[in-house]
Amino acid sequence: MRKVVVMICSAMLIFFCISCGSKPAPEEPEKTAPVVETPKPEPEPEPVKKADNGAALKGIDDARKLALDAGVKDYEPDKLKAIDDLYDKLKAKADSGEDISEASKDLADRYAALTAYVKACQVNDDIYDSEMVELAEDVYEKGYNDLLAYEDLFNNPNSTGKEQLDKANSAKVTLTGVYAIIFKQMTKDARTDALASKKDAESVRAQVSQKEKYNKAVDLFKKGDSAYTMMAYERAYDNYIDATDLFDEMYDDIAEKRAAALKKIEEAKIKVKESEDFALQADKKAPMKTKLDGIEDEDAVLLEDDDYADPAASEVAVPETVREAPIGDDAK
Repeated sequence: MRKVVVMICSAMLIFFCISCGSKPAPEEPEKTAPVVETPKPEPEPEPVKKADNGAALKGIDDARKLALDAGVKDYEPDKLKAIDDLYDKLKAKADSGEDISEASKDLADRYAALTAYVKACQVNDDIYDSEMVELAEDVYEKGYNDLLAYEDLFNNPNSTGKEQLDKANSAKVTLTGVYAIIFKQMTKDARTDALASKKDAESVRAQVSQKEKYNKAVDLFKKGDSAYTMMAYERAYDNYIDATDLFDEMYDDIAEKRAAALKKIEEAKIKVKESEDFALQADKKAPMKTKLDGIEDEDAVLLEDDDYADPAASEVAVPETVREAPIGDDAK
């Protein structure tokens, strides 16, 4: 019995010890790997669309070519370089894709303005050389002032290409009109000279001795009159000048030959006079008593009278004045 009690007590003690012992450590939760989010790739930026500046650049190039054709490189190299510098900057913007359509129009206007300015200056030189500005002095002054105004605008950094173009065109149109008035008068003067030369040539009978050349000169004169009535003054002027040259050539040629012939005649007269004097002296010393064969009487008719046509009948008549164009149709 005692053994049973001991066994029961031992068992209870063991149970008590087990129940009073340290609790087992709690199980650690399983560690999970941190979730690493993969960044989404950013969308590639859309390429910047470049402006199509081809037409704009062509417009500038065309305007620049016209300027070069007008001689601006020789006449105004500094002004051309200043505009070219602006063009270089504008091309750099075009290469970067920037739209230069508006700026290109302004630059093309600047080239066109320089072209008009140079042409106006060239006409102004012709007016100056003519020494006939008094024929349209008031109008000339306006055109010349427009030239000066363009130069002021060109040197003004705030001016636009259109402003420069308007002023340069005004100068060109005005001065061209002045020169048209002057050139018309120059043409009339050339006709007067040609008519005088024609009369000189006829005075030495050029219409007879050099008929072919004379007719050619008259034909040029008539062509000049025809061109004049159609207000083609430059063509008329050239025809009158050419006709004058031909008439003068005939006159000089015939006059030179006539002078040479007269000189020989005078020399012959001197010799004849000397012979006559000698014969007279001989006749006084030993006069002839009988008539010799072959010696005609003093009043004998040796040649028939000349029956030449009047040289004046060979002259080609031309009007003293030329018909003017109707009022209002003349060059302005």
